[in-house]
Amino acid sequence: MKKTSPLAIILFAFFALGIILSLSLTSALVASISNPKMVLYKNMTSGENLVFENSVVVNNENNFSVNILVQPTNAFGEMVVIKESNFTLVPGERKEVFYEMTFKQPGDYAGDILVTFSSEAIENSLSISQRVVVWVYGDKPINFVTILLIVSTLVLLIFLIALYLGYKKFRLNKNKHSLK
Repeated sequence: MKKTSPLAIILFAFFALGIILSLSLTSALVASISNPKMVLYKNMTSGENLVFENSVVVNNENNFSVNILVQPTNAFGEMVVIKESNFTLVPGERKEVFYEMTFKQPGDYAGDILVTFSSEAIENSLSISQRVVVWVYGDKPINFVTILLIVSTLVLLIFLIALYLGYKKFRLNKNKHSLK
């Protein structure tokens, strides 16, 4: 059996220690948001815009400060206005970012609120999106079938009242003739 020299053992130990230290000193950017998907059902009044506020919660789980940029994707276009779109979070901080959504007509809408994390400590940035689906319902106009149903119900009701009154009059007349 061949003996290993003490110098080779020391060199191997320093090499292994260097790899372990370099791995432990490497930082990674962590991105976290709360409520990553929202499905909303809203009613709107005819002739009026539907305006409401929504939010996304941004969390900094890193041990360094991160810059945050919040923006809607093109799918929402001008329908979304972010209240505070650019800010910095210190380690462990969380912030609720509010945005206003405006819809001009009923329909089904879907898009993303993009949250981008970046830092001077890390070269790369990281983005997470909050998926937002909004179903906007409007006033439904009364159609022909609904009108027909209402009118036929009223006619039937009038017919039943007339039938009842006729029967009552018939019974009253029958009672009068039987008393004579």
